[in-house]
Parts: sequence; C-alpha cells; structure tokens
Amino acid sequence: MDTKLPFSLLTTRMPRIARISSIPTLAKARVSPLGSVMGEVPAGVARGIGVRPGAKLVSGGHDHTAASIGIGQTRVGQLMNEIGTVDFTMMLVGDDELPKLRRPDGTRITYRKHVKPGTYAIGAGGGLTGGVILRWFRDHFGLLEKAECARTGASFYAEYDKKIPKEPTDLIVLPQFGTGLPGRHHTGAILNMTMNTTNEQIYRAFMENEAYDVYTGIKFVNDNILRVNDVIALGGAARCAEYMQIRSDVFNAPVKTIHSDQAGAHGDAMLAGVAVGVYKDLDEAIGASVRVKETFEPNPKNHAYYMGMYEKYMRAYEAVNDALYPE
Repeated sequence: MDTKLPFSLLTTRMPRIARISSIPTLAKARVSPLGSVMGEVPAGVARGIGVRPGAKLVSGGHDHTAASIGIGQTRVGQLMNEIGTVDFTMMLVGDDELPKLRRPDGTRITYRKHVKPGTYAIGAGGGLTGGVILRWFRDHFGLLEKAECARTGASFYAEYDKKIPKEPTDLIVLPQFGTGLPGRHHTGAILNMTMNTTNEQIYRAFMENEAYDVYTGIKFVNDNILRVNDVIALGGAARCAEYMQIRSDVFNAPVKTIHSDQAGAHGDAMLAGVAVGVYKDLDEAIGASVRVKETFEPNPKNHAYYMGMYEKYMRAYEAVNDALYPE
C-alpha cells in the first residue's frame, strides 16, 4: 500500500489481518479514500441502528484526520493540538516543504496526503502527559477539592482553573511522570520550589512545562520546515482559557478553540455531507458548520520570559535524566 494515500477505512493489508483474526469477510476488503460512498446501509441493519433504509455508507477517517477536518484545518501552516490524555500535534505542509522533511539524524519524516490537494499531514511533536499530569495533580495535591467536587457534582478542573495564578511561574516541571520512551528512561520532577510555593503555582507550572514539552517539536518545525501560523486546540484542556493563553504565549502563535466538542464525529459528518451532495466541497461544509469559539493571541512579554524558562527546562531535563539514568 502507498503510505502516502489518505487515511482509509480499510486497507490492502486486511487479508493478512483477516487470516490472523479468523474474519474471512475482511479478505475482500478494498481501499476506500476518505469521503467515498461505499454503498448503502442494508434494510435490516438500518432498522437496528435507527437510520433510513438505503442511507449511503460513506468512508470516514482516523480520529486525528477526522478531527482535523472537524476543526477546519485545511491550510498549510495550521497546526492541530489535541490535548486529551496525551498531547498530540499535527501540522499541514505543502509541496514546497516535502524535501525538508528530515529529522536531525537525516531520516525522513513520514507524511500523509490530507484531504485538500497539495496538503500533507505530519506529526509535529507532542507530550505524553497532557491531561494525565493534571489528573495526577488532582489525585495527589487536590484531594480536598476533589472530595468537595464529588460531593457537589462540580468538575474539579473547572473549579481549580479559577485558582490559576495570573503570572508565569519560575518552577521547572519535568512532566514525563512514568511514561518512559523506548531507548531511554524518563522521569518526572518538580524543581525550584520554596517554602512559599503554593499548590496553585504548581498546577500552573504543570501547564507551562507541558507546553514546553510540546514546544520542542514545534520549535523544530519552525526552524527547519515551516513556521506555524496558528494553532487550533481541542480536547478537555481546551476548555481552560488560562491554559490556552499559556500555550499561545509559549508557542508564540494564535491559539484558537472551536465550539464543537466532538471534532472527529463532526469531521466525518462533513465528509458524508459532501459525499451525498449536501455540500459541494469541504470548504463549504467547514464554512457552514465550524465556528471559532475564542482566539488567544501571544503576549510578547510572556513569550520572552517563557523562552528563558524553556532553556532552563531543557537543561534540567538533560541533567536530571543523565544523573538518574546515566547511559
């Protein structure tokens, strides 16, 4: 299979998967590009799932690909940042950037065609502890608030977000808590605390330093491939305005949030709408249904401060891991 094809519902590797999984019907699977009409829903199935018999069956996308459509990511230079359990970024590049897709060691950076001709999706880095690190904080530092929220039915994160200090912190957090990567140990740490350090400062520092972790990939893209024009954030963390402002300040790029909480399902619905003629193309579908909720512009003063902290973060990362896990 050409690995540069768009993500598909089924792939030509399915016959081998069928043999392994003993599902013989998969042996005849075919490749179906995103947004293709693959047939109709059989009457018996339609009755069972509550749709009209004869409804068109349209191929949908993988979660990240579908989500990128659902947030309206179609332009070269746009970056999607999904901040759920983990942090994930996906950036769109054009034909001019394809020769630049090399890592520092010279190996190729993989890419896939995106839905818009002449655009390609690449991973632009990320962090392994996006929402997990805040959950760790809740379960270790926020026990009183967690119990109160359980009693009242409130969201711990929504309530604690109200306590986030407005000023940047000077804390260094290594957010790799228990998420070692192949080839090297990684460890978590909270550095530069004093007797005056508060829980609320640590909470903000978790957000800041997770943003530093993600920024490492973005910085490489900015310096070697193409500058990130704007960031579209989604996931649970995108509900926190202070966190989005921190991301904008660290990334030095506008960060946008959207109204849809289910970007993947939204993207697949738009693909289906185009396939059956509700919209003439994805641009029309996006224009009709994607709405920006809020845009966060970078604060130059905070960005300058954060770049100084980012350098300390990188030095601390190397020093702590080298000290604890010498190679």
